[in-house]
Formats: sequence, C-alpha cells, structure tokens
Amino acid sequence: MQERAILLLWSETGKHEDFAQQREVFFNMYGNRNIQIVMTINSVGKKLYEPEDTIGLGTIRRHAVWKDYEVLFVPSINAFGKTPVEITAEIMFLESNGVRVYSISEGIISSKDLPLLFRKQFRIVK
Repeated sequence: MQERAILLLWSETGKHEDFAQQREVFFNMYGNRNIQIVMTINSVGKKLYEPEDTIGLGTIRRHAVWKDYEVLFVPSINAFGKTPVEITAEIMFLESNGVRVYSISEGIISSKDLPLLFRKQFRIVK
C-alpha cells in the first residue's frame, strides 16, 4: 500500500537550491519506501518555527485531521516550536491522527523518543 506524505522544507533565504537539497536528502533517506508526496510546503524565514512566508502548521494539522497523509517529513523538530512543550504537543497531535514524523536532523520522531532528543540538545556549562 502506498503511503501519502507531506514535505515541509525550510530555507532562511528562500533559495531554490536549499529546498532541492532537502528534498534530495528525504528521497535518499526514505526513497526505497512506497511514498506518494501529496503536498510540499516551502517555508522561508529566519527561524523554522517563525516563517515569514509559509502555509504553516495549521495546514499540516488540518490535513492530519482529514487523514490526507500518513507521513510528514520535516528538516528538524524545531519546525514545531521553540520549546519542548510546544514540540511535544505537536508531535502528539500528529501521532493521535495517525501521522508519523521523519526528520533530516533527528530521523524518526515519536513522542516517546522526544525526551532523549531534548537531552541531547542540552550542553553542560561549567
């Protein structure tokens, strides 16, 4: 059975090369799967969670509720917010609607693995 996916791509400058490079990484990582891309969202902005020109997470959430896709590809978990609480809430929402999240930076993302991902981001300062 073919799975449907949404690609969320991000570029600080909006250059086509940035989007093309991310698309290529996704296809290299997950290309052997039977996946149909139903939508590509190109986000432009200084921060991934605060894009200046994007359809936004509202579209991703709406299509998840409508069961339009089963897989979401993102550049990083930072696409879902600034804080671990925001990120966890978004991942749990997607999972509750049957969506699996894959990231270039973190790989497969699930709510049960998020604490480990957050711990890896902390630096100890002496």
